[in-house]
Amino acid sequence: MRYTYDGLYTVTKYWEERAPTGKYVFKFELKRNLGQPKLNHEVVSQPASLIKENHFHVNKEKKSIMQSEFVVDYDVSQGKEKILIPVVNAINDDRPPPFTYITNMQYPYWYSISRPQGCNCTNGCSDSKQCSCASRNGGEIPLNTRGSTIRAQPLVYECGPSCKCPPSCKNRVSQHGPRYHLEEAESRTDNDEYLFDVGNYDEEIPKRNAMRNNNLKVESNSLQRKDEDGFTLDAVRYRNVGRFINHSCSPNLYAQNVMYYHGDRRVPHIMFFASKSIAPLQEFTYHYNYHIDHVYDKNGNMKRKNCRCGSWKCEGRMY
Repeated sequence: MRYTYDGLYTVTKYWEERAPTGKYVFKFELKRNLGQPKLNHEVVSQPASLIKENHFHVNKEKKSIMQSEFVVDYDVSQGKEKILIPVVNAINDDRPPPFTYITNMQYPYWYSISRPQGCNCTNGCSDSKQCSCASRNGGEIPLNTRGSTIRAQPLVYECGPSCKCPPSCKNRVSQHGPRYHLEEAESRTDNDEYLFDVGNYDEEIPKRNAMRNNNLKVESNSLQRKDEDGFTLDAVRYRNVGRFINHSCSPNLYAQNVMYYHGDRRVPHIMFFASKSIAPLQEFTYHYNYHIDHVYDKNGNMKRKNCRCGSWKCEGRMY
């Protein structure tokens, strides 16, 4: 069996018709999404011996089919996420450097986890007045039913493993794994990698919606002591999709500290939420929050790095 990739389509209309067998079948009207290469129908009509065949990877368990002409890795998550996250490189054959993909926070051997007291809700925390997790958030659940933050705040407390509410609780947004189709791609401008949304049917990612688990999580297993009370994230050997999100002076994501697994406010989960609606095929970016003329090397010399984000708000320098 040979498949020919035809692009991404949106279902604009559907209806039922009676088939010759007498049973009803559904039919769909499709509209091809904008911004894709022009269709080449000759690929379908020419003999396979006269064209370069396109091979596809079929994952029956996850029910996905991808064209592999430019795919250098079919799943950068190494099977640890619920959906495939392919790496696409149309420039050269380079692959991401070796690393261990993680989906949960990894702690140093000397770090002791303190579990917080959970709520006793059994109704999905629908009554915020009775929910102890809501009380930590100022008396309200900070997330709506679509997984969007009501407002940005220094720290969001989600329900966690100590809570009695079900996994479907609306205050557990960041714990369910990614549900949007993502790809990591090689950039043509600076040989950097970037992460973008390849579209989830006809759905835009809504403003303030979390991007891994419904959000993207940046976590590492090499949290290191910086001083008595400080920690740093090291994503060199241990990383996930958050490692491939680039800086922009006009970003579409923002970082939000979230607590649910433990009670140590020094080591929150760092989640990325959409700050605006994100259409398919858009790159994910966030502001790295460097301060110009405030970054130094180990010898005390000031470091400079130009910014090439391409935004009309670009400041010209990252630091």
